[in-house]
Amino acid sequence: MELLRTLGIDWRLLIAQIVNFLILMGVLYFVLFKPVTKALESRRTRIAESLENADKIGAELKRTGEEQARIVAEARREAQKIVNEAELRAEKTRDAVLEKARAEVSAIIKQSKTQIAADREELMHEVRANAAELITAAAERVIGEKLTAAKDRAMIEGVLERM
Repeated sequence: MELLRTLGIDWRLLIAQIVNFLILMGVLYFVLFKPVTKALESRRTRIAESLENADKIGAELKRTGEEQARIVAEARREAQKIVNEAELRAEKTRDAVLEKARAEVSAIIKQSKTQIAADREELMHEVRANAAELITAAAERVIGEKLTAAKDRAMIEGVLERM
């Protein structure tokens, strides 16, 4: 203590200052240090949670992007399938229309041939009838008299058979 006195330090004042310092430290610890530490820890926790959430969001975004790419690829495949089916149906429809057109053309040709044959037969009948009249008229002039109906018919049939 002598040493403290030679240095001009009063030991009672020194103890009082040490006590005051410890009280000040206790007050600062409870009033400032603990709340600041608690605030920093809370902030660190929020930052860690934010980073975790950012990682989760990034992973979710990546998963969503992959899902979207898968859905787009599936939609493209489905669209291509629909286009292929439509082309197939169009080809079948085209073939059916062509077949129907061919059948109609064939029916028209057959009908036309039948009509031509009927017209030809009718025309031949008319030609025969006209020829018979002309032959009868010519024969009357040559013979000079009217033939009877039975002779007329027999002569016409004979001429027509020769034609």
